[in-house]
Amino acid sequence: KMHAEKDQMNCEKMEKHMQMMGKMDHSKMDMKDPAMKAMMTNMGKMKAMYQKNCVTNDSKS
Repeated sequence: KMHAEKDQMNCEKMEKHMQMMGKMDHSKMDMKDPAMKAMMTNMGKMKAMYQKNCVTNDSKS
């Protein structure tokens, strides 16, 4: 039970983070900057994790 709650909290954290990232001014980002590239890669991983773990499909096929 504890584990599920922890995951749920994590999902909320990830969701907030993704919303924050979405509000950022992407036009000011320098995609040649390695730090930026790494951040975007992390975002991709986070989104995938979020969709896998947090977006629950009730209709499990």
